[in-house]
Amino acid sequence: MNLIDENLTQIVPECEQNGAGPKGWGWLIPDNIGLVDIEKAANIHDCHYWFLEHYYPMNLGKTELGWINTRNHDFVDALRYKKTAIKYANETFYKNLKIINKENSPTRLGYYLRKPIIWAYYKAVTKFGRYFV
Repeated sequence: MNLIDENLTQIVPECEQNGAGPKGWGWLIPDNIGLVDIEKAANIHDCHYWFLEHYYPMNLGKTELGWINTRNHDFVDALRYKKTAIKYANETFYKNLKIINKENSPTRLGYYLRKPIIWAYYKAVTKFGRYFV
């Protein structure tokens, strides 16, 4: 299973990748939705926020951050503005959650039942996640 920007987990220190929930509060939010583990998508989201914390507001070009090696350099472009970087991180998180649900759902019924939960989870992240950047 290939997730969007999965290679960032190789670059960002492991201590910054804490799964679901904000750093220090991960115990409050489980890394599973039903029988599907979402920790990998949450770690990628943590990586996006780590880059935002360490490389914003620098106006870096694609060649200067070429070592990120994203599929289409959308993340590098999004780092130019805090609002677009947060939006990119949250939308990528949602897309990765949908990929994980589709690939790892043990039952078809569970796949469909998790869809609204994933959407609600994404909306909560977009509403409250910005307070932890």
